[in-house]
Order: sequence, then C-alpha cells, then structure tokens
Amino acid sequence: MHQVNDNFEYGGSRAAEKTGNNDPNGAYKNLGTVFSRNNQYGGLILEYWDKRVRDDGGNLDRVGLIDDNGNGYGAVLNAINDQIRIDVRNNYRGQTHSNRVLNLNLNTWYLVQLEILSDGSITMRVYDGNYNLLDSTSYTDSQYSDFTRVYIFGGQTYHIDALRLRYYIQNPPEAYVDEWYRYVELSPLCNLANP
Repeated sequence: MHQVNDNFEYGGSRAAEKTGNNDPNGAYKNLGTVFSRNNQYGGLILEYWDKRVRDDGGNLDRVGLIDDNGNGYGAVLNAINDQIRIDVRNNYRGQTHSNRVLNLNLNTWYLVQLEILSDGSITMRVYDGNYNLLDSTSYTDSQYSDFTRVYIFGGQTYHIDALRLRYYIQNPPEAYVDEWYRYVELSPLCNLANP
C-alpha cells in the first residue's frame, strides 16, 4: 500500500508512505509523457528524499523509473543493513547491482539522486540533510532508454518526499549571494510532469 501521510514530511505538508512487505507491493505513477535517457542533455536525474522509519518487513527502499512493461532502473537504500545499490527492473522484477556499504540511520532523511545517462552509466548518490555527499555507486546498463512511470517498491515502512525528475546537466549552475559568496541551498520541488 502506498499512501499520503501528513505526519512525516521533509518539506511541505505531506510525504508518501510505503507500507506492505517487499515487491511487488508499492505503487507507480504515470509521468504523462515518455522521458528518454537519449535526450539532448545526455540523460535524466531522478531525485527525492528518503527516510526509513521501521526495521522490519523488507529492508530495501526501492525508487526508480520504468516503462509501461516494468523495465527500467532504480536506486536502492538499505538503512537496516547499511547498503546502497542500483536496481535493474525487468518486467517489474528487480535485481540489484553495485552494492556498497554506507552507514545509514533509521528516522533520518537522505537525499538520493539516480543519474541515468545516454552512455549507459547509472549512478546513485546519497547525501545527508546538509547536502553533503555520503557515497555513490555506479553500474553500466543500456538495455532501457525510455521511461513512462516512476515507482516506489520494496519493503516497509519508509517515507518519500520532494520527488522530481529532471534532465541531466553536466555542469549545474551554482547560486551565490553577497560579497561572502555564501552558497544558497535549494530543496528539490516535487514536479514529475515538468522536469
């Protein structure tokens, strides 16, 4: 089951709550158009905030992009066993790759970025609440190029907030203010249809 919960949110007033044990329990949302990794920018980035709140009922928080047949890629956060992985989906069935050990905590928000590039590379990055990079893992797979849905699968119970899909930018701009060049941190906005 996948529902809206107004008690636990990273920003705004609501977050998605993943309940139900393991795949295929969860949900997907149609994006309203086809997003291709083979675009003029060279790829896509899916980013969201993830917080694991229970340590039973399946360990893997699995979020990613798939096509109408359930084929695609995702990021896997395992706060129970301190791991991050890349998810490859074939007909909705997931297989994980590129396992890395990362010390994670329950009840803590992490910013996750899944980068799917036209050259076949897939990279997952995990940041803390202050936007510090904690670790990343990569995998190469070019089977799937076009995506029509975003999914939230895996175990229970975890929260997802500020989910957005955007085009890859090789050198993203940085914002600075005043003479001290203080970095402005911007929280991601939830906007699936218009990256």
